[in-house]
Amino acid sequence: KPLVEATGSLYNFNTQAKIQGFSNEEAYAVSAGRLVNKLLSFVRPSGSGKVKDIVVIHASSRRTSNTLLLWEMVRRHLQGKAKVTEISLRNGSVVDCRGCSYETCLHFGEKGDCFYGGVMVEKVYPAVCQGDVIVLVCPNYNDAVSANITAFFNRLTALFRKEEAAFANKEVYALVVSGYSGGDIVAEQILDAMNCNKNFILPPYFALIETANDPKSILRNAGIEDRAARLAKYICI
Repeated sequence: KPLVEATGSLYNFNTQAKIQGFSNEEAYAVSAGRLVNKLLSFVRPSGSGKVKDIVVIHASSRRTSNTLLLWEMVRRHLQGKAKVTEISLRNGSVVDCRGCSYETCLHFGEKGDCFYGGVMVEKVYPAVCQGDVIVLVCPNYNDAVSANITAFFNRLTALFRKEEAAFANKEVYALVVSGYSGGDIVAEQILDAMNCNKNFILPPYFALIETANDPKSILRNAGIEDRAARLAKYICI
């Protein structure tokens, strides 16, 4: 993982130490060593000559969502340059993680499955395994991602048990639209969940953060089309 965090007592390494059969100090040292080796060996995957497979996750209404309108702008600049798969998690279609034991989560994850099944297993897991890039379309709900996107973060853990190395070769981008402010807080949540916790590559300028309130008002943001085009370019690099 790209972050090794240790409390003074190393209490937060209890679980890793138990799983690996190490002391807490040994588990901490191993994690730090892995981070250094990962950094030294890292080479960003190149999109040169390859049509990227982009998976877009959202939980918004097309009728009212400024964030989805922003995604449509970005998507227009990706035409002919990428394969795009969109998955909606609206209307309670994804059940949140209920906290299975590590062993249970690992058991299902090794089969590309999850105890709770549903759209995550049927659509999201296969798409994430196939994709090169994950784009999260995240309106700001009270300075947080929506409940369905939070459930997506949590339920991705089962697949991560099996695909940890593969996740580390995929990039994550985010579109964040706030009605007032706090878009940076939402972007940090995505960074924490997808990069620090799930190992996805965090590329430069990964988040396009905008402010828009009334439906379709995003279209009136000065320079918005240029910023959408720039993000599409970054995604295809």
